[in-house]
Amino acid sequence: MDTVNAFLHRHQMSPTSVSYDGLTQEIFLQMSRGLAGGETSIPMLPSFVYADSAPKQDLPTAVIDAGGTNFRRALVTLTESGAVVEDIAVHPMPGTDREASWAEFISCCADAVEPLLIRTDRVGICFSYSFTPTPDGDGTVMQITKEVRISGASGRPICADLAAELARRGHTGLHIALINDTLAVQLGVAAGLGLPPDNCMGMVCGTGSNVCCAVPVKHITKLTVPDQGAMLINTESGFFTGVRQGDFDRALDSSTADPGHALSEKMVSGAYLGELCYLTLQGAAREGLFSKTGSKRILAMDALTSHEADTLSGPLETLSKTDLAIADSIIETMFDRSAKTMCCTLSAVLRLTGKGQDAPFHIGAEGSLFQKSVRFRPALERHMDAYPRRCLVRSFDFVTCENTTLLGAACAVLM
Repeated sequence: MDTVNAFLHRHQMSPTSVSYDGLTQEIFLQMSRGLAGGETSIPMLPSFVYADSAPKQDLPTAVIDAGGTNFRRALVTLTESGAVVEDIAVHPMPGTDREASWAEFISCCADAVEPLLIRTDRVGICFSYSFTPTPDGDGTVMQITKEVRISGASGRPICADLAAELARRGHTGLHIALINDTLAVQLGVAAGLGLPPDNCMGMVCGTGSNVCCAVPVKHITKLTVPDQGAMLINTESGFFTGVRQGDFDRALDSSTADPGHALSEKMVSGAYLGELCYLTLQGAAREGLFSKTGSKRILAMDALTSHEADTLSGPLETLSKTDLAIADSIIETMFDRSAKTMCCTLSAVLRLTGKGQDAPFHIGAEGSLFQKSVRFRPALERHMDAYPRRCLVRSFDFVTCENTTLLGAACAVLM
């Protein structure tokens, strides 16, 4: 549709504004600076988990998965014949329906694992928000994003606070380890495939957006630790601010709790795609791309979720066939641009690690946007075929496993 393309170009919202080479190069440079401790919007956080470590088997582990939407707990046992996952419980993530305090979050974690401590003294935590890891397996909270509201979290030591709460309840001598959700995906997929972690990387495309990979310690020049092979790095790629924003990106960013931050995540992830589509559709309605009736209905919409945009459901169901086709074209472009941006992030990791040249590189993939969207994964696979596979001549595949982050959280405390 020429009118749609002209509208998107006019507002710098077209996928053509994303350059494969240019964006990949900038992300690669930002990642390289992050490894060196230089100024960057991609912090490249060391995990102090080494890729040549192997998780112990036959030891039950209580695990917590504090995700972007859901809070899960389970008991995981890694065995020679595979992982056994028991006692799964799922609740809303604290801070999603109302603001929660850090003490409430820690209490929720303690409530979740306490019934499992009759079978184990190990607790693995998968934490889907940014934190600064420490060599002892703990980490201090940097920022709670994805529109989850938890007050008093910044700077708090996650494992130490949970250990203190459990000790207050009479549970002492516990082994507790912390891992980011993207690293949990990498470890979980590696465990599921029976491969070393540095043959894989982790990607989360759901409520949030992030990637992780294994990097030789000698290349992490900001660290002064013994060279023990490769260390898993949480890139926090969603923090990248070098994306080219369009008019509606800027409008969305200004309405968030952290304007100016995590610009890549706000362009890519499921927490924001619905709102981005909503703002773009309303802009199109104001400029007359829809019929008069269609414009009134779109301008009267209060909100649009990513799922509603993806499936043309909810308030979009009231549009005429012609107006719905225009909306579909705009929404398809927003998802395509999101996928192209993620393609450039993955391409930067392939370049940084040098993987995919001699053997296929396995991209462990997790998240509702990748796994459930009818638009995102096909678009991402198309861009990955067009750029890293054909232009960069890299071999890779996407891998998904059941309960990946739960397995990864168990690996973190068993390695």
